[in-house]
Amino acid sequence: AITRLVPVDPDSPATIKRVPRVLFAAGSALTDQVIRPGAMFMGLLRKFDADGLSITRTVQQVSVADLDRECATFQPDIVHLVAHGDHDDDGNGVVVLADNRPGGDAVDAGRMLTALTAGGRPVLVALSACHSGLAGAGSAPLAAQLVAGGIPIVSAMAGEVSEPACRLYTRCLVSAIHDGESAVEAVAHGRRAALLQSDHPASQIYWALPALFLARSVEPGFRVVDPAPAKQLVELADQLKLRRRPVYVGRREVFERVDELFAPGRRLGFVGVVRDGSIQRLGSTRLLREIGFRLLREGHIPLLLGPYSPYGQPTTLRTVLV
Repeated sequence: AITRLVPVDPDSPATIKRVPRVLFAAGSALTDQVIRPGAMFMGLLRKFDADGLSITRTVQQVSVADLDRECATFQPDIVHLVAHGDHDDDGNGVVVLADNRPGGDAVDAGRMLTALTAGGRPVLVALSACHSGLAGAGSAPLAAQLVAGGIPIVSAMAGEVSEPACRLYTRCLVSAIHDGESAVEAVAHGRRAALLQSDHPASQIYWALPALFLARSVEPGFRVVDPAPAKQLVELADQLKLRRRPVYVGRREVFERVDELFAPGRRLGFVGVVRDGSIQRLGSTRLLREIGFRLLREGHIPLLLGPYSPYGQPTTLRTVLV
């Protein structure tokens, strides 16, 4: 894997020894023709989330203000941004995010850095944006500027990447990172997958355009994620019977609310899930178990009450505590 070292020495990142928090953000609607290859990554994220390998959050049509807010509240370890990428009139690398103005908002490295670090410094930022790893006229690549600003590892694209190459590279990159391989090895896996799908690799160089930018202080064998703690939590979740087929209808809205209630640093004593009437046939039990699984990975201990007989269910908080 070709690795570009940026001559800065921020504090060396620490390997994530818990369930990593992954934010997937798209600068356009997921139906956008250019964005769609990256959007296919959402299926992989859902699998990781259901398998307990990460805690994920997905947002689309984000502005730079939205990205700032999501990073501040969710505090991700890994950010994957899918967007249009280009250079502005001065040759600076930009990504196009949603905005009220026609054509969107061209966001440069400085504004990106402010948004991405609003909740703390992520260990890894993956940019699925064309030209995000390509130098402009007299300026360093956007990815290199993010590393210089304190983000230790940035994956970017040094040109226009084809849809199959982008999809295969991203899938293999993220899978290898979650498996506990080093960032450099993960990029090698992604490039190899993209190379093997090319009929004419000598002329179709899409596979070679994904680039890894590292701060000089990052060791070559640095692992972003240690998968062992997540696997232990999955075993515990299976003992508690928390893992079931995930609920997809209304999922994003429900878990945004859960994340707000249990935001890092916020202390809650008791949370009740209440509805006026039966919650049968609404994914009730599966949804509550899935919320419990998410909170277990957040460091909380879910307490399962029930099932009860029709005449034995608690009707007051006192009987719930008993």
